[in-house]
Amino acid sequence: MKKLITISILAVVAALIATSCVSAPEPAKAPGWTLTTPAPDATYTYFVASSSDAKGDVALATEDAAIALISQITRYMGVEITVETTGEARGTLDSYTADVTSVVKQSGSSRVSGFSLKDRYVVKQGTAATVYILAQYVTADLNKEKARIAAVFKEQEDAVAKPEAAGDSAASSGRYFDAIKNYVEAVVAASGSNIANADIKLERNVNKARAVLGKLQFIRIDAPTTAGIGKDYAKPFQARLAYGEGDAAPGIPGAEVFVTYQRRQTSGRVVTRTERALTDARGIASFAPPPPDFVGKATLSFVLNLDSTRELLDKIPARYAGFVDAIGDDLARRSISFEYVITSMARTVPTGVVVIDLNDDGK
Repeated sequence: MKKLITISILAVVAALIATSCVSAPEPAKAPGWTLTTPAPDATYTYFVASSSDAKGDVALATEDAAIALISQITRYMGVEITVETTGEARGTLDSYTADVTSVVKQSGSSRVSGFSLKDRYVVKQGTAATVYILAQYVTADLNKEKARIAAVFKEQEDAVAKPEAAGDSAASSGRYFDAIKNYVEAVVAASGSNIANADIKLERNVNKARAVLGKLQFIRIDAPTTAGIGKDYAKPFQARLAYGEGDAAPGIPGAEVFVTYQRRQTSGRVVTRTERALTDARGIASFAPPPPDFVGKATLSFVLNLDSTRELLDKIPARYAGFVDAIGDDLARRSISFEYVITSMARTVPTGVVVIDLNDDGK
């Protein structure tokens, strides 16, 4: 009897083991894409990312996987965020990132053309959870987005580099006014708060602009020292605009020059009048004002017209006031003044003195 009971127990145990083997499901096999990212096909480019959470929070693991996925996509696009990235470029990428994340988290409709979540696989081991995501991106749409974002990043890179390069080219080809303006445009771009190494780039272009300005000079040629009221000037006021050192520096033709001189209003007040002149083929500015209409000391000045560059200085933030003042002073010094005296013609009228001796009765 004892032997029969033992055999029965063994039979039950064997049956339980057999039943356990039959009823226990085999672990689900992980999809192949979790190990190897599918190769692009005729329509799609694929991206795979994963992340784990030790506490089994699938939502958190999914969010981290989305970040990893975005990193893969941006690497494909060749985009790199650095301290030099402008606010506009960062904003563009942040918006794109938010749209991709919403698709991965299934928290909204896709606003990214051609992008979709193809599959998701979750593995739980003990208290931990790992999330794998497979995204597919229509290759044509992916490349369009790549070009769009690349253009934004290229624009911020060119903000300083392009005008600076244009300034270098203009300076080397003798277009000095263009060079000055280009360098100041680069200064304006470098002064932006989102440009890294702003001080270095700004100061470099300030120095380039000032170097060109420093070689622009007016050289006195001739001018009258006196003039008679109501009479034509004996000769015009003349100065040569040149680029370089010394009086032998080559002249600059076709440059616009402001000419300032004094005139008297009907009220008797003397005011300054401004006219424009152009330098000739030799770089000479020549001007004869109308016959003077007042007596006294007067000044005529030639001032190089650099107003388009001067206006750009207003766009530079106040924290760079020292650089702005330096360029402004250099701009103001591109001038020359002639002092002369206007005399009355009464001094040239012959006069005599007659003495008459009369008696008390007038005879």
